[in-house]
Amino acid sequence: FSFGFRSLTEGKKPDMVFGIFLCRGDITPEICRDCVSFAINDTLIRCPNGKEALVYYDECMLGYADRDILLHPITKTGQLMVNQTNVTANQSDRFNKVVLSSLNEAAVEAGSSPRKFAFKKANYALS
Repeated sequence: FSFGFRSLTEGKKPDMVFGIFLCRGDITPEICRDCVSFAINDTLIRCPNGKEALVYYDECMLGYADRDILLHPITKTGQLMVNQTNVTANQSDRFNKVVLSSLNEAAVEAGSSPRKFAFKKANYALS
């Protein structure tokens, strides 16, 4: 957990599982471990018979599948849970511009960072 990333493979064909986790670059190994542990348990509760899962939380993401997800990423969605705070239809264009601008700035900053992590905060007020 000290590096915030790990991929692993367990089992033998046809009963192999490929797993991966990635934690945010600004959290401690302990917070990373707690987030990954929560993600594992939460995924097993929500998808007890699933052969693949990809979940994102504030501090980490976790994925597993019956194939190498680094070579063959999970692209289909099943249960999708989103933030319940809504932006009204007449505000969505302006909101999306703020999000896109922040993401672009963070991507540039993360690309030049040794930990490949950046954080951007943007203010958005309904008008």
